[in-house]
Amino acid sequence: GQLLSSSVVGGCLWVGGRGVLHVATVLNATAAAWEVQPDQPCQSMAMDPNDADHLLVNNASNRELYESTDGGRTFHPCLGYRGAVMVAIDRTGWYYVGSEAGIYRNAGGCRAGKWEPMFDRRIARRTGAVRDRVAHDFQAINIDFGGDPGGVAFGSDQGVFMKNVSDADMRTNLRLISGNGDMSNNIIMHPSIAMGEEPHTRYLVTALWDWGPVASWDNGTHWPSWQTADDGSALGFFGEGGGCFGVGRSVYSLCIHHHNVARSSRGGKNFSRFVVPNGASVGAPAFARRAGSRAEPSGLIYAPMTMEAPAWEVIVDTEVVCGAGEAIELGAHTRDGCLARADIGVQHGWHAGAAAVWRGATDSSCTLCAAGSPRHREGAVSFVRRARPALTPIGHDG
Repeated sequence: GQLLSSSVVGGCLWVGGRGVLHVATVLNATAAAWEVQPDQPCQSMAMDPNDADHLLVNNASNRELYESTDGGRTFHPCLGYRGAVMVAIDRTGWYYVGSEAGIYRNAGGCRAGKWEPMFDRRIARRTGAVRDRVAHDFQAINIDFGGDPGGVAFGSDQGVFMKNVSDADMRTNLRLISGNGDMSNNIIMHPSIAMGEEPHTRYLVTALWDWGPVASWDNGTHWPSWQTADDGSALGFFGEGGGCFGVGRSVYSLCIHHHNVARSSRGGKNFSRFVVPNGASVGAPAFARRAGSRAEPSGLIYAPMTMEAPAWEVIVDTEVVCGAGEAIELGAHTRDGCLARADIGVQHGWHAGAAAVWRGATDSSCTLCAAGSPRHREGAVSFVRRARPALTPIGHDG
């Protein structure tokens, strides 16, 4: 919704190597009055949507959950609960915590209530056997889900689960609705939804945990992924984890994991791959919208990224000549692509080398070698690796 004057927002923001409690009162469209509590090291914070003075904070020092009813001036423990990664309060007054251990809800408050685990029910298709289990590794809690004041959705490594708001006995019913139906292992991470090439279709691509990405070309009815030449290659370089992201009402799809950024202009078919150099790791993207539209992208996409200082010296109009038998051909690349390919491979132990050369736009070949001798060559660019502490090698899949 729209932030109005006197709206109050808050959260745990990373300051000086730790999470610190921040609460802001909106003054106008461009300014807010911030209250920072440096003595409250927090991992996550929830603000009651009905009462801005009512907060739940997961303390990052002792991992205990605390409640405040005076806007953070004083706190008291919340029934001794420990280990929450995220917290939430819905509009009906229920509290939720999520962590590796599962989702727990509290309908009675921090003084008289109790924390109860919510569970998913699995019914075997062939035998009819019933098994109740507490899904784990939760990563997000979303209130107001589906437009219902008591609606809540929970994202985890096992999939998306929802509170059953249609049940008349929600006070005692702890069973979750699985947003992934009867999948034997709900491990969806983050889906991309893009406009398909056929009428009235949407293409879906999603990253999975303990699996590679999968794709559907018929609105999620079937999941053949990449099987034909027209589909393009599967994202075999992706590995487990990461996420895929749609770009509003468009045919574009992005899948991002660590240093890998995959882009498709066909909703998930025929992905291209960009390897971010210098040990960078890219996070979830956001796209700018066209003026007057809430869904159509303008073409600008932003994503957070962390990157170490570049470890290569760039020397223009110079070609490094590898010694006999030392050359490792990395294929045709742009200048920056050559540096990216050499750097990411050396850092992760795919190959060894301390110098690379890109022979210019007319050749475009990229070669890596142990050292080599420099010589002048117009248009060529050489990259010489500077010494720095070695990284722990990882596999191609990250």
